[in-house]
Amino acid sequence: MFRFTIRDVLWLTVVVAVLAAWLADRSREHYAWHDLEKKYRLSSSRIKAAQLDARRAIQEQERLEEEVRDKQLQIEQLLTPPAISIGP
Repeated sequence: MFRFTIRDVLWLTVVVAVLAAWLADRSREHYAWHDLEKKYRLSSSRIKAAQLDARRAIQEQERLEEEVRDKQLQIEQLLTPPAISIGP
C-alpha cells in the first residue's frame, strides 16, 4: 500500500496549482486572440464595404458629370443661332 507524506501532498498541491494557473493564462490568451481576430475580420469587412461604397459614389459622380456635360451641350446648341448661308 502507498503511503504519502505531508511533503508529497504539498508538492502535489503546488504542481496542480501551477498547472491550473498556466491553463487559466493560456485560456485567457486564447480567448483574447480570437476576440482580436474577430475584430480584425469585422474591421476588414467594414473597410471592404466602405471601398465598395466609395467606388459606387465615384461612378455615380462620373455619371452625373456626364449628364451635366450633355445638358450643357444641349443648352449651347439651343442658344447658338443657326448659321445662315447666303447664296451659292
